[in-house]
Amino acid sequence: MVLMLLAGIGYMAVDVDAASWVVAASNSLASAKAKADAVCDGTNDASLLRASLMLGPYRQTEFDDNAYTMAYAAQSVEWLAGDYYLNETLFLPQVVDSTLYAEGTVLHYASTDSSDAVVITGSLRSRFRFGRIISASSGAALAAKDRPYTNPFMPNIMSVISWQGLQKDPPSGSGGYGFWAKKHFVVNKISGTDVRGFGVGIFCDADGEGTIDTNWWWLSYVRGCGTDILVQGGGGSVNSQQWNVNVDASIDGSVAVDTAASDDWWRIIMGDVSRAPTTRSLVVRSAADGNIFEVTPALYFFDGYENRANSARNLFAMLPRNAAPAPPGTNAHLSWRLAEDNDGPTPPTAGQQSSSSSAVRTAKGPKPELASIASRVPKWARKSPSTKDDEVPDDTSRQRRRNHQGPVPYEPAPPAATTPQSAIQEKLRLLSSLLKDQVISADEHRDLRQRVLHKAMEASPRSDPGHQATKDKNSPHRKG
Repeated sequence: MVLMLLAGIGYMAVDVDAASWVVAASNSLASAKAKADAVCDGTNDASLLRASLMLGPYRQTEFDDNAYTMAYAAQSVEWLAGDYYLNETLFLPQVVDSTLYAEGTVLHYASTDSSDAVVITGSLRSRFRFGRIISASSGAALAAKDRPYTNPFMPNIMSVISWQGLQKDPPSGSGGYGFWAKKHFVVNKISGTDVRGFGVGIFCDADGEGTIDTNWWWLSYVRGCGTDILVQGGGGSVNSQQWNVNVDASIDGSVAVDTAASDDWWRIIMGDVSRAPTTRSLVVRSAADGNIFEVTPALYFFDGYENRANSARNLFAMLPRNAAPAPPGTNAHLSWRLAEDNDGPTPPTAGQQSSSSSAVRTAKGPKPELASIASRVPKWARKSPSTKDDEVPDDTSRQRRRNHQGPVPYEPAPPAATTPQSAIQEKLRLLSSLLKDQVISADEHRDLRQRVLHKAMEASPRSDPGHQATKDKNSPHRKG
């Protein structure tokens, strides 16, 4: 009776200017239930929760220039803290200028089929603040999908969507989606914490009509997923988004970020990365174009990423300087960190890499000499001007922060036995190779070469025992 009454009020409330409504869970505190307008029974909560957003005026709304639809307007709805149980998908109706406060709630969706737990079917200038959503289905825990659920159509536009947690039950890293955004989805702000255990944590679906663009994403953090963030694209269907994300690729074979979008700006905090050969920190698809990637901490030696982009307009920061697009139709190369000699790892051999077609290129890939050169870049060629000559930059602590499982899992290569003269020649030869491969600039090459020769002169022994005495005797500045 309560559900029928609420639904009836919602459809009849066209003359109401605004509405506010409070819903309590079956296990909310007694004091919370006392102030609630309705209390869920814990068995069929989806209908009541949906009805609570259908109490405002149902009016014509302009969501774009000369584009109109119908939506429930001017509502403020609160779902009080507690556990709510959904026996079916919770479809939230089209709303405009409305706010849903649901922080502190836990929505349970036990279905194991492909349906979604909660779907926002259309919104304009609205706010959705969810608590935690736990889903066992292979669909999405939370989705923004305007079609085919609404008629007349309304996009999700100029709204704010946030959550305290999206969790797969069980959090296995396979099956299901944390948050699924489907076109039309534009000019929104999305923020959330703890997206855990899905096959795909965040999914931007480029299928269908319209675009996904001009959205702001703040995600901290996405973990334990098969792919943390998957962004489809091509033809400008997904573009011009700002991403601030904290991700990991802790499962063997998992991917932290996989994107084919255009003109997105990525600021990525890269957490733990599995050392399996098939694990990827970043995958840039062939359609990706005009993107900016800032990764911190800088990707390390085994933090493999693939750059498959056909476009050369993608900009990478905190990645190796020589990161270039792979030839179209080929697997991209693995970009190596420039390791310090005797302090960093050496590139794995082809036998250490996966033999599958999806594996990144080994030292036999594009520019095969680069891997061998990069593994031998000396300390003196990598130090900043403020580093003293006898200091060795220590990145062991940073590596241990990146890999939460203990010490660095590789051993440094033993130093090669060299004479002073051969060591100087090797340094000069290596500098020439680095210049040729554009690892260092011409100015850097000149300065480093002069530095090597100067230090060689200082360290060279005097072959003539009387050299210094002769020099002093013949010097015009000699005293006496």
